[in-house]
Amino acid sequence: MDDEPIDLRPHLVCLNLQQASIAGAPTTDALGAVLWRARLCLNWARAADMPVVHVHTLRAGNIWSPPIRGFEPLHTEAVIAKRTLAAFADIEWRRSVAARGRRFFLAGLSLQCDVLATALAGAEREARIVLIRDALSIDLGNISSTDDAVDAACRSLAPLIGAVCTQDLIGRYGRGFSF
Repeated sequence: MDDEPIDLRPHLVCLNLQQASIAGAPTTDALGAVLWRARLCLNWARAADMPVVHVHTLRAGNIWSPPIRGFEPLHTEAVIAKRTLAAFADIEWRRSVAARGRRFFLAGLSLQCDVLATALAGAEREARIVLIRDALSIDLGNISSTDDAVDAACRSLAPLIGAVCTQDLIGRYGRGFSF
């Protein structure tokens, strides 16, 4: 067993920000805005020295898809390849993070599947889950309804899952955030 102390700082979790997630999708202002805000959150987390975890879904045949340009992991950031909807279902990640009491900010693609599955699995492990509402998309054909979907999820799952928009996240916690 590893005697290293557990890092209880909040983590930014970037879900499915990989090329396969947007392949064939129409280029829209809504998709561009979601990706821009997700990138803003990533840059903010890096500047604040917040741990970042990139979670990529392995496609059929365990095919790895590279990250979307601008979301390339740094050598200090964890990269998890998952085969299930929920990132917390991944044994490798469960071993590397002790979720109890830790806050996870989620940004990325596939709110209706992977994001909510990850949020619920994290809440089940007593993590404090916060969805970054404007840095998420439902699916590439229905991005405009993300706010309603996040609101509905948070209302039905409160107090297990919270939500914040990018501007409030950065404004509230800034570089010297405290929790």
